[in-house]
This record gives sequence, C-alpha cells and structure tokens, in this order.
Amino acid sequence: MTPEQHLASLIVLARPEAASAVTALCATRPGLERISSGSGRHVLSLTADSTDAILASLAALEAVPGVISAQLVGHHIEPQDAETSPALATTRRRFLKASLAGSAAAVAGLALPAAASNLVTE
Repeated sequence: MTPEQHLASLIVLARPEAASAVTALCATRPGLERISSGSGRHVLSLTADSTDAILASLAALEAVPGVISAQLVGHHIEPQDAETSPALATTRRRFLKASLAGSAAAVAGLALPAAASNLVTE
C-alpha cells in the first residue's frame, strides 16, 4: 500500500475556560495546529498518517474538560507519490491544508490570519 498523508480540518466548541487546555493539547499532539479561535470556537488543522490518528486526536480533544464538541469538517488523503517532486508535493499539501482550514473557519464563522504574498502594490 502506498504511504498516505491525511490532512484534516476540525472545529472545537469549548467553554472559554477550556481555551488554554485546547491550545496545550495542540502543542503536545504531533500534527495538530490551532489556526484560529474566538467566542469558544477553535479551528484546528491536523496532519496525520492515518484515519485512526485523526479519530484519536478527535477523541483526545473531546476528553478535554470544558470541550463541548470536536468535529471533523474536512478530510483529504494525499498519496505520498515518489513521482512528484518534494517541493511540489509540499506546496500542494500546504495549499490543501489552507483550503481545509478556510472551510472550517467559514463554518465556524471565524476569520483566518492572512498571509499575503502576491499582492500588487502599485
């Protein structure tokens, strides 16, 4: 079987006092990153090597005291194809990860931090 990389976006709904615990969990779980948060809603990005790893992260989030729910919003399975150049594969994965995070942010009604790189300034 070809190795895969799973890219996912999550929304966590939590009480305000649980925000630091959600952030702390993101710091300790490999591939889990907090993208945006506000009003008890957290948009997370997850990079994992299997669906089971995604489910384990969801279960860990739901076990945090004060977390009301943790939901998968988007999931993409990216084959780690030896034919694709590493630079192109990384750029593609970054794009997919950003797209998934954008979808989750839209569902949560949150803004994402902007990273402008191709702006015309004239």
